[in-house]
Amino acid sequence: MPQLPGVFTIGGGVTYNDAYFTNSQNTRVIPSNFSLDALISYEQDGWRVAVNGYNLTDELNYSAGFASRALPAPGTTVLATVGKRF
Repeated sequence: MPQLPGVFTIGGGVTYNDAYFTNSQNTRVIPSNFSLDALISYEQDGWRVAVNGYNLTDELNYSAGFASRALPAPGTTVLATVGKRF
């Protein structure tokens, strides 16, 4: 297989947060959260192209909770970037 110039990077990660209470009476609970994330990028001559995927399983997650409220986190998100290093 021929060698390509540049560098490929592939990565991923799992984030898990256990359930927690949002008030001092312990009557409101944010359920556990799970997120599967991934990255693929290519870099050559100072240029970098990358695609990141977040929450690939489209779980209903929460980014914050307080009193009797919860703030939902974004669903599946894909972000593509192009950059140049000088």
